[in-house]
Amino acid sequence: MKLFGWKSAGRAAARPALARGLTGWIGGHWPRAYEAQLRELYLTNSVAQRAVRLVAEGVASIVIRASAPMAGDLVAATSGGQSLMETLAISLLLHGNGYVQILPDTHGAPAELFALRPERVSIEADPRGWPMAYRYRAGEVTSLLSADSVIHIRVHHPLDDHYGLGCLDDRPPLSGPR
Repeated sequence: MKLFGWKSAGRAAARPALARGLTGWIGGHWPRAYEAQLRELYLTNSVAQRAVRLVAEGVASIVIRASAPMAGDLVAATSGGQSLMETLAISLLLHGNGYVQILPDTHGAPAELFALRPERVSIEADPRGWPMAYRYRAGEVTSLLSADSVIHIRVHHPLDDHYGLGCLDDRPPLSGPR
């Protein structure tokens, strides 16, 4: 008696091959670019904008207490003219990923935290699958950032080990077509 694999016995040839190397190929289609999703689903929807803004402003208003005053000051500072916490909250809500670059001073101590745009960041994994670096693309310029210099916060994605699941994710749901 076969307890495991009896349902799939003899059907191995009917199963499709995994699409290895086609990182953008999801569910039989190429997903829309993040910018296109932002324009279509967020920038044209005032209710979505207001909902995201309410959550982000709420997160930014949280009083942060740190064991080291310098750490608290770094988190409370602005990043690109906007609250670091607010920027991260928006990134997590919409993209599912938040990236913070730790910029050191001349002595190597953290001097500034800078929120990176999540759609510009890709993870470079080692052979075991662990992140070893982050690649940041801004136009034609690409920078390789060490894993020690970037904090990656992500919303849990049950099917992805490296990237989070945001509200604008264009992947089809697990239970069938949209």
